[in-house]
Amino acid sequence: MKNILYAAAIIYFFSSPVFAENLTNQINVIGLIPGISTPAQVSAASNNGLTKLSKDLGGLDMGMFTIGGIDLHCSMSFDKNKMELFSCVTGMFASNVETHNILKRGFQEKFGTPYIDKDTVVRNKLGVEYNTNSVSWKDKAGNFLILRMMADKLDQGDLTIESNEFSQKQEQQENARRF
Repeated sequence: MKNILYAAAIIYFFSSPVFAENLTNQINVIGLIPGISTPAQVSAASNNGLTKLSKDLGGLDMGMFTIGGIDLHCSMSFDKNKMELFSCVTGMFASNVETHNILKRGFQEKFGTPYIDKDTVVRNKLGVEYNTNSVSWKDKAGNFLILRMMADKLDQGDLTIESNEFSQKQEQQENARRF
């Protein structure tokens, strides 16, 4: 009997939300699905169609998209005619903190508890500290939705959707660079 109670406690402990992977069924933002959406579908979801960056800048497609009522400037890349990366800059037209909080709240309502929700402190060159947050969701296919309050600049964040295939390619490239 004691062993049964112990086994039940172990099962309960490891099935609790703390240890369960918080995976959503499928990342789908404004109808765009990583690894599935085609350039035509992405263009149809944009506010004004897509434009192509010059080959010198990597040949990415770009466009304006409204996500959660917020206009975002986004770029994307495709592999085998499927969207592998969709990346938007937040904070260009409104406060990046406000934008982050609106998007985070909306994605939590849509996808549930994030896979990762991390608060950190960053410091500028003068030593001034700022609180920032990064949050991500992962779906059952291994695709990611990543939302960062602060990215390269204190006043800009980003929203990124990555297909599982893209994440794997990035990891392989990173592993190839290790010393």
